[in-house]
Amino acid sequence: RNWLGAKARPLPPPETRVVPPFKEGRPQGQPPRAPVVDGGSALPEAGRVLLGEVRAALSRLTLLQAASLPSHGDGNSQRANLEWNFEVPFRLGNETAIAQFRIESEAEGDTASDERRWSIEVSLDSPETGPVHAALGLRGNSLRVNLWAVREDILNLFRSQKGLLKAALEEKGLEGGNISFHKGAPHMRVLSPGSMMDQMR
Repeated sequence: RNWLGAKARPLPPPETRVVPPFKEGRPQGQPPRAPVVDGGSALPEAGRVLLGEVRAALSRLTLLQAASLPSHGDGNSQRANLEWNFEVPFRLGNETAIAQFRIESEAEGDTASDERRWSIEVSLDSPETGPVHAALGLRGNSLRVNLWAVREDILNLFRSQKGLLKAALEEKGLEGGNISFHKGAPHMRVLSPGSMMDQMR
């Protein structure tokens, strides 16, 4: 903004249909996107584009942080259910895809020494695989794995590698006997009107 001048107005990012992150919502990876600025862009115009992109990225980060806040009435934070929502960019050629993660830790029992149950959900959308999703549940050394793929060839690839996945998990001391594969995508919770405001109150 110092370079563009205080009165410079950011260019709005392109219209996208990205589901906003919200508490207890399932991750949804974003497909690859081409760079918003190319080598031939005029400098002032490129600056306005980047200014708009930065503002959008910060807003997205705010939503991820809000989705990770403890719920009201969770009580003792040591026993509360913990949730962490975050996104990781992946460069695929000249484009960038966004993988979304959700990690939840659920307390079991009434004391701090009781074991926690962990769940990890990941979603990624790339041209090579199409949308793929993973949901892992960990309790002690026992790991449950569910994998989804929209494309039949990718689902068959997952199934063909089940033995390797199980062996890799066991090598790390995990019991990976419960591995399941599914066609399509996991059920997505619908965001009801007003719930984002309720979440951030």
